[in-house]
Amino acid sequence: MVVSFDLDDTLIPAQEEDFQTEHRSFWQKFLGVEFIRKGSIALFRDLQQQGYTTGIYTTSFRSKFKIKFQLLTYGIKTDFIINEYQNRKEPRACLNFILWVKNSHFTNLSAAFFRQIMLLFFSKILF
Repeated sequence: MVVSFDLDDTLIPAQEEDFQTEHRSFWQKFLGVEFIRKGSIALFRDLQQQGYTTGIYTTSFRSKFKIKFQLLTYGIKTDFIINEYQNRKEPRACLNFILWVKNSHFTNLSAAFFRQIMLLFFSKILF
């Protein structure tokens, strides 16, 4: 099973007072590492020990490197990170595939089959 977490107001408070946070070391403060919710380290560790795939799914524009680095300073390793940059790329990738199918040697596909492909991709994007 896959478990993903958002960053803002879920793992990372908008303000330090929003909820209890993990202790930050001198180096984390020096490097500008953000606070994370108290218990996050243990939660990630427990989920991974139970065999879950864990990751970050966020609409934040933080780079994947920054997210991964900040989490690693707390000892948290994730299996994947999806940020807003990737969110915005995915619909275009699906649309490019649909256009490729339409313009390729698959043009002999029946109209009904092509509609099924379109519905499949748009249902993945919208829902």
